[in-house]
Amino acid sequence: MEVSVKPYTEQFVLALRYYRQQLWIKKKVVLLILLLLLLSCGLFAFCAEGTWHDAEGMTALVMSQIDDICDVGRVETVAELLSVTFSGGSLEIAGYTVNSTRLITSLNDILTGIAFCFVVLTFFASFMSIREQDMTAEQLVLKLGLFAATVVLVFKSQDICLGIANIGTGLALKTTQLTTSDAAAAREAQALINDVKQLAYEQCKSEEDGLLAGLMEFVSALGVYLQLMIPWLSMYAVVIITNVVCWSRAFEILILSTFSPIAFADATGINNFGQGSGSRFIKNVLALSISGAIIVFIMSLSSSISLSVLRNALSGDFAGFTSGLKDLLVIAFAQVGLVLKAQSMAKTLCGVG
Repeated sequence: MEVSVKPYTEQFVLALRYYRQQLWIKKKVVLLILLLLLLSCGLFAFCAEGTWHDAEGMTALVMSQIDDICDVGRVETVAELLSVTFSGGSLEIAGYTVNSTRLITSLNDILTGIAFCFVVLTFFASFMSIREQDMTAEQLVLKLGLFAATVVLVFKSQDICLGIANIGTGLALKTTQLTTSDAAAAREAQALINDVKQLAYEQCKSEEDGLLAGLMEFVSALGVYLQLMIPWLSMYAVVIITNVVCWSRAFEILILSTFSPIAFADATGINNFGQGSGSRFIKNVLALSISGAIIVFIMSLSSSISLSVLRNALSGDFAGFTSGLKDLLVIAFAQVGLVLKAQSMAKTLCGVG
C-alpha cells in the first residue's frame, strides 16, 4: 500500500507562507517604530526652546558663524604674533617655542666671523692713506673709537636687532592692554553679538510643533547659514591675510637679526658718520619694529568702528543685521589694506622709505 506525501508537502508550504507573512508584518512594525524614534530625535535635537544658548545642530553652526563675522578685531591674537625672542638657544616666536635653533646660531656665528675679518681689514687698510688725509691725533682717536664700536656691534648685532624689534612688540602689547582694559566697550560688544545670535536663533527656530518641526528648523537654519556664507568667507580671508602679514614680519625680524653682522660690518668713516649701511640697517629694523605697533593700532581702531557699525545695524530684526554686513566688510578690507601698508608707513616715519 502506497502513502502519498503530497498532503504533507502542501501543509509545509502553507506553514512557511504563514510564518513568512507574520515576519514581514513584524518587520513593518519595527521599521515604523524606528522611524518614529528618528523623528522624535530630530524634534529634540533641533527644536530647543528658549535662547540661542540652547541652539544645537545646524542652528549651532549659525551661532559659530556669527561669532566669526562679528569678531573683526582679534587684537589679542595679532599682538601674540608680533613677539620674537631668542635667548639661551631657545627661540620663541608668536607664542611658540622652537628649540631646534642650531641652524640660526651656526649661521650667525659664521657671519659674525666674516664680518669681523672685514672690519679689521678695512680698518688697517685705512691707515695706508693717513698721510693723504693728514689725520690729527683727535681724529685718530675717534677712528679707533669707531673701530671698537663697530666690533661690538658686529658681535652683538643679533641681540641688538631683537632688542630693537621688541620695542615695537612692547608698544603693541601696551596698545592691546589699553584696548582690552576698556571693560564697558567689551561688555557692549558681547551684548551686541548676543543680540545678533538671538535674532538669528529666532529666524532659525520653527514656529510649528510636531514631528516635522525639527526638519523645518534644519531647513531654516541651513538657509541662514548659506545667507551668511559670503560674509563669513570674507572675514575668514581677512583673518588669514592679517596673520600672514604678522607671521611674515616675525620671520623677517628673525632673518635680519641672523644676517645682521654683515650690515654692521661697515666701518663708517669720520666725515660721513651715521650714513653708512649699518645706520640704514638699524633704521630699517626700527621701522620693522614700529610696524607691529601700527598693526595693533589699526586692528584696535577697526574694532572700535566695527562696534559702532554693528550697533547701528541692529534695528530689531535679522534683516537689519544682514543689510549692515556690507559696511562691516568694507571696514574689514580697509583694515587689511592698512595692515599691508604698515611697514611702508613705519619706514616713512623712520626716514628710510
